[in-house]
Amino acid sequence: MTDRAADTISAIESRVATDIGRGSGELAPHTRGSLHQAALTLTTVRPSHVVVLTGFYIPTATPPLPETDGPLGAVQIASAVVALGGTARILTDSLSAPAIETVLRYAGLSLPVDIAPIPGEAGEKAYLEWEEELLATYTSPTSPVTCMVSVERAGPAADGNVYNMRAIDISGYTAPLHRVFEHGPWTTIGIGDGGNEIGMGVLPAELVSQHVRHGSTIHCRVGCESLIVAGTSNWGAAGLVAATQIVSASRNSAVASLLDPNWSIGALTALTSTRTAVDGVLQHPSPTVDGLDQERYTGILAQLAELAQS
Repeated sequence: MTDRAADTISAIESRVATDIGRGSGELAPHTRGSLHQAALTLTTVRPSHVVVLTGFYIPTATPPLPETDGPLGAVQIASAVVALGGTARILTDSLSAPAIETVLRYAGLSLPVDIAPIPGEAGEKAYLEWEEELLATYTSPTSPVTCMVSVERAGPAADGNVYNMRAIDISGYTAPLHRVFEHGPWTTIGIGDGGNEIGMGVLPAELVSQHVRHGSTIHCRVGCESLIVAGTSNWGAAGLVAATQIVSASRNSAVASLLDPNWSIGALTALTSTRTAVDGVLQHPSPTVDGLDQERYTGILAQLAELAQS
């Protein structure tokens, strides 16, 4: 890779970490270089079989639904993997599955979606049986999973509970898919924006406590091999897609189309019109992410698209 390409990926890493008021600007310097590492993981391991984990449920929203941050990014990453010749599938739970399926339909993409039952609804025994069967599939010698990417998926804090950014315990609405993430021989990538997501465990607890509201309570203990800290996790996912475009040096038109801000606007509109997701900050259906107006949100996406083509 040329020095120019490496510099471009570094610039992308800086853009996706743009702080919207939750501390990403303070956390991101501690993970510099991870975006490049993650992009290499997705583009150099062959055969590539990637699982993308996502889904962050907002029980206090009106109506209670998963948030718009996560599903877009997950589908973008999975789509890019397929466009570059790999195999991809998405992992989520029953409360977030309709949002994933909405974005997949919008994208015109047919991918396997593995849907976990919520233990509190289906029963612990049913969940454990499902998990055992899933892990057997993921470790199958015929097509083993090589990488798992978690995008805006809440994970357990030091006390074992799962918290949202308001320090509300949402364990009962979150299938323990962090156990799948941690289980296998696959490489792990985490993308998050608030300290409470899977992957954030690689950051020192004192750092998260100092710079993230309720950080001492919500900090996810689950780490990963490459952590991408972002202002919104969808930005982080788009940044990873942009970095794979650069690393692969393919100028793949299908990957480039995913980075067009209009792709994201269309996906957000689909989520809103079907009422399958809410803005996680506004807590109601809206074609926005984390309370950002569309111009600010898509402005970063436009910069990423431009950098990927530079």
